[in-house]
Amino acid sequence: MGQMYPILGVIPAMASLDPYISDYLRGFSSESSECALGLVQGNTDSVRELQRLTATSGEESADTHLRMLSTPSNLNVLEGATVLLPCNVLNLDRNVRIWKHLPSRILFSGTVSVSRDAQIELVNGSSLRISAITPQYAGEYVCLISHHLALNVTHRIRVLVPPSIHPDPHSGKVIVRKGNPASFSCKASGVPKPVVTWSYEHGDSQSSQLPSGVRQVNGGTELQISSVDVHHSGTYRCSAENDVGEPASTAFNFTVLYAPDLTVKPEWIHGDEGATVEFACTSHSAPPSHVTWMKGDPKHNTSLQSSDRIRMRDKLTPPTTMESWLKLQRLRKEDLGTYACVAKNTVGLSYKMVEISGLAEPVQLRGEESGESSFLLTWTAKSYSPVIEYLLKIRRHKVSLSVFRFHLYSLVNQFASKAASKRESEQFSFRASPLNREEQVTLSLTMSDNCSKMGFTKSI
Repeated sequence: MGQMYPILGVIPAMASLDPYISDYLRGFSSESSECALGLVQGNTDSVRELQRLTATSGEESADTHLRMLSTPSNLNVLEGATVLLPCNVLNLDRNVRIWKHLPSRILFSGTVSVSRDAQIELVNGSSLRISAITPQYAGEYVCLISHHLALNVTHRIRVLVPPSIHPDPHSGKVIVRKGNPASFSCKASGVPKPVVTWSYEHGDSQSSQLPSGVRQVNGGTELQISSVDVHHSGTYRCSAENDVGEPASTAFNFTVLYAPDLTVKPEWIHGDEGATVEFACTSHSAPPSHVTWMKGDPKHNTSLQSSDRIRMRDKLTPPTTMESWLKLQRLRKEDLGTYACVAKNTVGLSYKMVEISGLAEPVQLRGEESGESSFLLTWTAKSYSPVIEYLLKIRRHKVSLSVFRFHLYSLVNQFASKAASKRESEQFSFRASPLNREEQVTLSLTMSDNCSKMGFTKSI
């Protein structure tokens, strides 16, 4: 205790000194105090300098032991995963860690949760753990040290999200009338941004090439058609891919509404008393059409009714084809004439005419060379009504028809009579010699009863 007296004796003498300096000197040992007091008595400014140097030296000595051990990181994390972000500090002492989600969200101050986010927790008082991570947790996380803000570590998180598709319309069904415009879109989301591709399916075929008239807009996410046509019908499939998880896809069922488009076979048929004839009528339309058969002009709306001689049957082949058959048995004279296949749906009405005729069928004409200066012309005709006359017209190429013209009645009358009596096809032949072998001769055959005409051209 005796060694303390000099200090105690000095302290009263410092009462007249600057209080700041007095308090400063009280912290020295007796030996240092005497030295310091001497400096004060000799030069007060020197004491202040000593205080500054001593304080600075002490701070540097303390801070050199405070060090950030964790290093920054850039993380690509799958959605739903758990992430651990380290913030290891050497000699933290009484300093406090502060976790922030930039730009301004404070998560933890020390061990106190500020955000109160159940998915974010502190592990071992230092590391940040984020569970079941979602895209909203992407960004930069920084760990700061209180009073030493320059001492920090930053972690950057990129949450990888598999692709997903948001179709418009949501139902995936697009129904448009023929001739109208149409559009549908496939908006894709995900991280990184997905690439969208389209494919087209019709029946059993699939192609990456879209039908003509279909345009991709808005970065390929939307399809537009300025004027819808029947060939645009089908399934359009949209796929999105970003190399994260499985690709996403959705399909649009595109339906074009249109009036019936008809085909009939045959359009003209021979009829004879007691014979059986049959017509087929095919209608393509959307929605499928209802088909009826009528006798004569369809505007008169005289629909045929099934009977023991008249049979009608239909067959629907989804989604657009309706087939109908008309069969007439044991033909009568009153059955001859025209018939109409009439198809109707919600878009419109169409019809096609067919005919049962007692006149001759179109002539089947053939010709071939026969000898050095002649050729053989052969024709076949079928008629259930008597053939009265055959007429053959001959002319040179590019010469008026009136140059060579003669009736064959006297030549083939006996054959015509034979065909009429048999009521079946008969084949006839004749020979003709042109005046000049190097000329081209055009022959056409005309059969009586207003039958059809056939042409034959042969270089002789």
